[in-house]
Amino acid sequence: NGILDGTGYATLKAAFDALNAQTYQTCKDIEIAVGAGTTETATGALNQPAVASWDSLTIYPTAVATIEGRFVGTILDLNGADKVTINGRLNKTGEGKSLTISHTSNADNSNRTIRFVNDAKENTIQYATIKGKCPSTGAGVIFFSTTTGADGNDNNVIEYCEIDASGAAAVGIGSAGTTDKSNSGNIIRNNNIYDFYLGDASTTATYGINIAVHNTAWTITGNSIYQK
Repeated sequence: NGILDGTGYATLKAAFDALNAQTYQTCKDIEIAVGAGTTETATGALNQPAVASWDSLTIYPTAVATIEGRFVGTILDLNGADKVTINGRLNKTGEGKSLTISHTSNADNSNRTIRFVNDAKENTIQYATIKGKCPSTGAGVIFFSTTTGADGNDNNVIEYCEIDASGAAAVGIGSAGTTDKSNSGNIIRNNNIYDFYLGDASTTATYGINIAVHNTAWTITGNSIYQK
């Protein structure tokens, strides 16, 4: 796996850590090319640059690849990061889904696969397979969380993805924001969201999409929600 400065990184977290160390990213269009699968052992948090941000940051596969983790916590945190695109199409073209991001542990209610937090805005996840097993109804395979910033996690798009709850996660896509700083303007469209059913023995409510407290003005269209 490599960042297009020619430096190779063994994990997505390592690439994010390198980016976070470069605080001045103004006017840059950054690409992270995923050339093979990775095993993540801690959260990869992508932070918004402290001084000036990139124009765009794109993560995409150059081969069929799975980013996988089995630890307690979130695999990929967009921590205030803006204008990030996770494009799961091979070399960013076609309609296939060649990138999978998968949390394979259901051992803790804090396990999210991807989280938007602290004013993450204008990000897009598209044509990817996102898997998770978190059993908490206050979470989600993809989760829009709270903020310590001035606003919420706003104007993000999830489209043309496979959201696979693996028969072990209670929520496919979830959101619970912060009082007076609602998560707003987010779009969920044309996704397949499935297997969030926890089994006949469970009394826990399950949701394909769970938009809870402190959210406003979402657009949710064209999704297929089902049990495989």
